Amino acid sequence: MKKYIATMLFMAISIVQAQEETTKWTSGRPDGHAPISVMGDHTHSKGEWMFSYRYMYMNMEDLNRGSSDAPYSDALSQYMITPKSMPMNMHMLGIMYAPSNKITLMAMANYTAQEMTLGNIMGGEFNTESSGFGALLQ
Repeated sequence: MKKYIATMLFMAISIVQAQEETTKWTSGRPDGHAPISVMGDHTHSKGEWMFSYRYMYMNMEDLNRGSSDAPYSDALSQYMITPKSMPMNMHMLGIMYAPSNKITLMAMANYTAQEMTLGNIMGGEFNTESSGFGALLQ
């Protein structure tokens, strides 16, 4: 128990010391923001704008049972249709604006397009697709 308390005390002291400000932080520094893949990580100074564009590609294929691969014939023995692949493309536009030092407004709009190839129990294949716009305001 003493070791646990000592460890917790050490961590608390380390956190307090890490919080000690040695230089003034600004958003203009290279480490002023998280990587672009982290959304909504920060606020801006009054009057500051930020525009962003992100692109993401993802392709899902193959079937798994737990952590190992499963053949399509296993899925088709239980279901009439099984997915084979699904590529997806997403384009995301973002804008941030700070009307004050304590409030940052953010809006995002994205366009996604995906297509899925499916196989059926009769040995045939067909495709379905979907695309469209979405939005997020905070």
